[in-house]
Amino acid sequence: MLNKKYDFDEVSTYISASIGVSLYPEDGTSLVQLLKIADIAMYKAKDLGKNNFVFHQDSSKESHSS
Repeated sequence: MLNKKYDFDEVSTYISASIGVSLYPEDGTSLVQLLKIADIAMYKAKDLGKNNFVFHQDSSKESHSS
C-alpha cells in the first residue's frame, strides 16, 4: 500500500497515491504518449480502490493490479 499517516500536533492525516505506469517503448515512444497511457492506468488504479499502482498492460483487465 502506498499510504502514510502524518501527525501534526493534535491533527492526523493520511497521504496516499494512485499511480499509473507506462513503459517505453511498449506503451509509446514519445513523452506525450507515455503520459497519456500512464494517466489512463492511474484512473484504473483509482477505480480499483485508490492507494494502488497499475501498469498499463494491466489497466484493461478488471481484476489485475500491481
